[in-house]
Amino acid sequence: MNTMMTWLKNWKLRSFRTVVVTAFVIYTVVGFFIVPLIVESLIEKQSMSMLKRQATVEDVRCNPFSLSLTIEGLSLPDRPGSVLLAFDSLYANAQLSSIFRWALTLKDLQITNPTIAVRRFSDGTVNLLELMDAMDQPDDDSKGFNLPRAVLQTIIIDDGALLIEDYDRESPYLLEWRPVDFTLHDISTLPDDRGNNAGTIGLPGGGTISASGSVVVEPFGLDGSITVEKLSLKDSWRALDEFFEFELTDGVLDTDFRYSLSLLEDGIHINVTNLNADISNLGFSTKSTDVDLLTIDSISVTNISAGWPGQVIHGESIVVSGASSLGWLSPDKTLAWVELIPEETQEKVVETYESLEDKLNLKASLDRFELHDSGAVFEDRMQDPPVRFEATGADLLVTNISTQKSSAWPFEATTVLGGEATAGAKGTFSAVPFNVQADVAVDALDLSPFQPYFALFAPVDLQAGTMSAQGEAVASSTDAGLVASYQGSLGVARLDLKETVTGDKLIGWGDLSVDGINAQLQPMSLDIKTVDVNGAGLEITIAENGSINLLEFFKALDKGEDLAELTGGSGPGGLPPTRVARLRLHDCYGRLTDKTVTDTFILNLIRINGAISGIATETKAGAEVEIDTAIDTGGTVRVEGQIDPFDYARLTDLNIDVTDVELPPMSAMSVKFIGYLLTIGTAALDLDYKITDSALVGANHIEAYNLELGDKVEGEGMLDLPFKLGVSLLKDKNGRITLDIPLEGNLKDEGFGLGTAIDAAVKEVVSELVKSPFRLLSKIGGSGDEDLEHVEFRAGSSVLEDRATSNLQILATAMRERPTLQLEIQGAVDSKADTKGLQQEALRAELLENGVTEEQLDTVIPLDILTKIYRDHFSREELQTLETTHTPPGKDLDETALRQAVRQALTNAQPVDAALVQALGPARAQAIRTFLVEQAQLDAGRVTIEPETTVQESRGPWVACLLVIEAG
Repeated sequence: MNTMMTWLKNWKLRSFRTVVVTAFVIYTVVGFFIVPLIVESLIEKQSMSMLKRQATVEDVRCNPFSLSLTIEGLSLPDRPGSVLLAFDSLYANAQLSSIFRWALTLKDLQITNPTIAVRRFSDGTVNLLELMDAMDQPDDDSKGFNLPRAVLQTIIIDDGALLIEDYDRESPYLLEWRPVDFTLHDISTLPDDRGNNAGTIGLPGGGTISASGSVVVEPFGLDGSITVEKLSLKDSWRALDEFFEFELTDGVLDTDFRYSLSLLEDGIHINVTNLNADISNLGFSTKSTDVDLLTIDSISVTNISAGWPGQVIHGESIVVSGASSLGWLSPDKTLAWVELIPEETQEKVVETYESLEDKLNLKASLDRFELHDSGAVFEDRMQDPPVRFEATGADLLVTNISTQKSSAWPFEATTVLGGEATAGAKGTFSAVPFNVQADVAVDALDLSPFQPYFALFAPVDLQAGTMSAQGEAVASSTDAGLVASYQGSLGVARLDLKETVTGDKLIGWGDLSVDGINAQLQPMSLDIKTVDVNGAGLEITIAENGSINLLEFFKALDKGEDLAELTGGSGPGGLPPTRVARLRLHDCYGRLTDKTVTDTFILNLIRINGAISGIATETKAGAEVEIDTAIDTGGTVRVEGQIDPFDYARLTDLNIDVTDVELPPMSAMSVKFIGYLLTIGTAALDLDYKITDSALVGANHIEAYNLELGDKVEGEGMLDLPFKLGVSLLKDKNGRITLDIPLEGNLKDEGFGLGTAIDAAVKEVVSELVKSPFRLLSKIGGSGDEDLEHVEFRAGSSVLEDRATSNLQILATAMRERPTLQLEIQGAVDSKADTKGLQQEALRAELLENGVTEEQLDTVIPLDILTKIYRDHFSREELQTLETTHTPPGKDLDETALRQAVRQALTNAQPVDAALVQALGPARAQAIRTFLVEQAQLDAGRVTIEPETTVQESRGPWVACLLVIEAG
């Protein structure tokens, strides 16, 4: 080395050759050795200052004679252990024209096997976003850095690759797009010098990405167009596959757009315009069962533009055609999307969205979103079998869509529900905060698919019915939760319900119209102005076993789901605050069917009209009731009063007025209860029922006109009472029967029932009536409480006493008021009493023959006459013995006692023929009949004498003949 230096010092640089050689040597040394070092240093230094990443190079070679530069093994990391950008080699071939253009001019720039990685790290950060952040924060060394003046005539990118990697997941996702081939022409770092580019990227499945446009290096800028053809979305979906329980099964994307990219002092500027895209045959299905979740024939995106910075995206339209989706509610009450999108994935989606929202702060808008000829199916798998709801032919138009806070998006939607019903909505929608306000309408929605939900709360089988509704719906989110309301009307037509306890039809509807609805959510309440019920019917059936479907229905209703759990209501039955101003009935009907009778009895109420006003769950006042109806076989019914429709046991005050009811059609029921047919007659009822806190007080006023009972039907009659007699007792001379039956009880008492209570009250009244018919007749005859059932005769006599004739006159008066009554007289004798009575009459005659006056017979009979007659019947000795018996020791004869003893002995001594005693019975009966017919003027045909004489036991000095009242 020292020798060389000495030679150089001693060399005379005086000739041109010497200069040339020296320059050549320097040029060669710099070109081959110095330039590679400088290039490598610049790469490393500028990458760190501009990108905050240290690039590395395996080798840099420069050939100063061919003006070429080769860089091999360049690698730019995004994080330690991973590469953002790399290539095998970069070859640049400069031209001598660089000297004249005062700019590096490259004939060729060829990059072989470049690789760019788009990567999400395990912490969720995306490498390109990190790179953009780094570029937005240049350090002092990079400030003022300008690219060297250069012109690149041709740039070739050969066999490149785009890697998409995701490590923020259990199994890393790796996707490679290859080959990437690009050619660029006339690329220049000269200010505003423009070049052009063109290239393609091969995609898995045969798709391609094509790009063409122009390039400006200083200031850096790109613009042009990109076209994507036949991009398989299924391959791209693999990046997200493990996060979901569904998979993308099909879908092809075609798109093209204009773009521009520039690097300015304030950072990167990107603009995308005229983006149009078409997605065809998009499909998603479940992984486990391979069931289609979502299929879309096509999605067309028109004229999208986006800009950065500014973060503005605007589109002309998105049109979705032929979409079909499936959702469900699992038996464990889990919605489909919860099953298909695990909770961890949901959290990641939210985190990613919030991260992007903070970083990007996008402002997006779309002129139109359209959905055409689409549909959806929802299955409630909590039910067995699952309940399926389907919407088809759905069309939706949303305009003026924007992410601007509180922006309102006008929309209009229509669909077909269940194959026949139509539904539509028109209004506005806001996403942030959530708010929707729309006019909604549903027409002829079939209600039968909702049967399982009705069955949860009531034992009913909804067999038919359609619903229509029209009004305004409003919903919004608040700190307290979702607030929603509906104001409008609702109608139900042709509703057909059967209660499932007995299987009988319970309710049938013609049409139900509800107007003036104001329904609120949070808190829940319901206000209704009017409810009009047209042609509805309540059908009560008494089964063969005596069960009543309506009562069984209410028993089962108490066992259903608690409505309060659904509504949160604290009112009766779990209802929320509910108010119905007026419920009107129009031409409704009622039917009572009793299958306990031999021939099924059916009673039809027709033309039920009226109103129930002031229905409310939160009031102590009852609803006002005013209802009129008619019985199809004759008669009218009017109901007036108050009732708490949610708790009738708390408050009921009703008057039921029934008039002109034809009774013969009720024969089946009369046979059931009393065992008699009703051959003729009409009836009227005035019923008053008051229930206060379960305490019942009822008054039943019954009037019947010209009622006649037919023959007794053997084996029939729940009440074994002489009803024919009862009818005759009650029916006055004008053919009218008046009966008042009071009723009291407490609904809380075990075993108390209104039906059984009425039966018991009727039985008690009628039993008392027929047991004591003469008590009623005594009152009818104008007396107080005389015993008209017995006619008393003195023993031994058939002569009517004054008291007896007075009572018979009262009885005759009453019987004239009850012209259908018959009277039977039973003659009676008392052998002992009547024998004694006849003896007394015989003695009375003998005494009169012996000079005793009538006055003496009733006062004091002379003792001498008695003793004379005694001696005629007995001996003197017997008289002396009797006198001795009635003379106390030391005292005088007790004449009073002797007189009584003698009279008694003479009475007992009178001979009486037994036939005379028996003859008293018929004689007495005839005496009674004679008086009634001849004196009291009763029809002789209504008074009969029982042939058999009744023999009584001794009742003292009176013998009573029994009178029997019978029905005529």
